[in-house]
Amino acid sequence: MAISPYHISSLLDKMNSVDKDFRFMATNDLMTELQKDSIKLDDDSERKVVQGVLKLVEDKNGEVQNLAVKCLGPLVRKVKDSQTEVIINSLSTSMFSDDERLRDISSVGLKTVIAEFSKTPRNVVANASRNITGRLVEAITRPDLNQYVLLETLDILSDLIRSYGNSLAPFHDPLVKALMPLLVDPKPVSVRKRAYTVLCYVSGCCQQSLFEAVVFQLQKGLQTQPQSQINIRTYIHAIGAISRQAGQRVGSYLPTMFPLIMSFITSPEGDDELKESGLQTFEALVGRCFREVTPYIPQIVEVSLKMLSHDPNYNYDSDDEEAVADDDMDAEDYEEEDDEYSDDDDVSWKVRRAAAKCLAAALGSRPEMLTDFYKNVSPLLIARFKEREDTVKVDIFAAYQALLASTTPFSRSQLSDLESMEVTESPLSLLHAQVPSIVKSLHKQMRDKSTKTRQSCFSLLTSLMSVLPGALDEHIGAIVPGILYSLNDQTSSSNMKIDALNFLSVLLGQHSSSSLHPHIQAIVPAVVVAVDDSFYKIMSEALLVLTLIVKTIRPLGINTSSG
Repeated sequence: MAISPYHISSLLDKMNSVDKDFRFMATNDLMTELQKDSIKLDDDSERKVVQGVLKLVEDKNGEVQNLAVKCLGPLVRKVKDSQTEVIINSLSTSMFSDDERLRDISSVGLKTVIAEFSKTPRNVVANASRNITGRLVEAITRPDLNQYVLLETLDILSDLIRSYGNSLAPFHDPLVKALMPLLVDPKPVSVRKRAYTVLCYVSGCCQQSLFEAVVFQLQKGLQTQPQSQINIRTYIHAIGAISRQAGQRVGSYLPTMFPLIMSFITSPEGDDELKESGLQTFEALVGRCFREVTPYIPQIVEVSLKMLSHDPNYNYDSDDEEAVADDDMDAEDYEEEDDEYSDDDDVSWKVRRAAAKCLAAALGSRPEMLTDFYKNVSPLLIARFKEREDTVKVDIFAAYQALLASTTPFSRSQLSDLESMEVTESPLSLLHAQVPSIVKSLHKQMRDKSTKTRQSCFSLLTSLMSVLPGALDEHIGAIVPGILYSLNDQTSSSNMKIDALNFLSVLLGQHSSSSLHPHIQAIVPAVVVAVDDSFYKIMSEALLVLTLIVKTIRPLGINTSSG
């Protein structure tokens, strides 16, 4: 159904009104009409509506401007290719206006139009994408370009290349040439980050010859003397981003690339942020270059374990000192924000966190190396459960869970024969032997003031029970106090109590009555209190636990009658 020319004319008249309220309402009515599937515009109406909406994009009233930008989305779906080009040309030109307000709204408008491309015919998208990209590539080469405009331009290019990179092949080469100078100091961090983000998307769809040129330039940048730590960090970040986007293509360059990155991680002169960047790149390589990175896994694991202990400003040597430190901590030390740390000048935690994530990637993807991991990596990871920073500690727990997730579970009957097996160095036998160390390391952590730490402890032990059912039979006494701490602590959140009850359910369901009986008397009062909780989820979980407690006290199939 076509909109009547009279109705269009009426809306356009109101959109030109001196009264901002009339302009706003008319634009809103137009957007309502454009959102109807049955609406069709003739050529003349298309032209007039496009001109009217673009005029309101430059309106002095902010509300009218914002509504006009929202109107661009449904409008692009209704007009022909030629009018889409008019919209793009207008917004692209306004993006580089001297008027800051107009620049801002035009960049938002252009992003709105690009977001609609997925609902637009392919030929229209191809033409429009090429039109926008050509203008933006030319713009980022201008040395006088405003920094804010440069950032917005890179954001839009990122969206375009990510979604329509294959159809923009003619622009790949000039775009790479324009991006490389943006990676180096003194360009601001925000510009460099956006530049290598666009570069990684180009690397995922460009021709092999151009990809080789990109990698060559990045490697050359890492080898340039004298070296700038800022530039090196950016180049390593760029390699990591490209690895995530085009991992298989990067694999063939590992023989030259890997030693370079490793040298920056292990160099005593390298700063912590550079070490972090290198480890993040290794993590990307492990995840995306599965076959090619295999020979380097032992070195990656070794350096990650070394960096996991990189804490030059803290002494972990004495257990007594650690206990005192824990006693001195108050609730304020355990903020929920990931990046809240005790020492603002100490960024070594970034290195340790990156190392933990890198280890998680390696441990979770190499089941053929499990025996070696349990012999050489697992004990060191368990020793690092004492990590002082909450977020890093959670990532260390996650790394250990990745190891457990790669381990094929045993049945309960197999577990009972585990200690008598001739193969004493199977992954499961090695894990079974390390259970006491795991429980000992988590014993204090389960009563930590940090909710994240306690939740991670429950999660890790649950994973352990799924791999080794009943493995905690001899350690119930060490675990129950931690469960009760979370249930009885008045500062525990609802989620914390639910997690504690969930864990208790698994514990009761997977372990023998004889190992649980001595602790039932301590457990029941806390569970009964939870049954009376006002939050239904806590109450329902507590009722489930009580059911399991009854089964534990009087197992089904056991004749309890006297005489």
